Amino acid sequence: RDALQEEKSYMGTLATSMALMLEEFYAGLTSVGLSARTGEGVDDFFDAVQRAAAEYDETYGAELAARKKAAAEAEAARRRGDLG
Repeated sequence: RDALQEEKSYMGTLATSMALMLEEFYAGLTSVGLSARTGEGVDDFFDAVQRAAAEYDETYGAELAARKKAAAEAEAARRRGDLG
């Protein structure tokens, strides 16, 4: 990381930006230990999936529903304008 910060070229700046983006992305990931051989940790895995699904519904799912509603309202207004 220090070597990347010393590089001032376009490629050095790009590599630094990409490294920081990946670091931020992986910092937010949840990991769960799971053994394919023994099945140990499978309950923890499904708990993590349930938490991730709930987080999706609360954040992205709600935003997506609001966008769909706004798009439907805009389309309805456009159609009323076309008819009137």
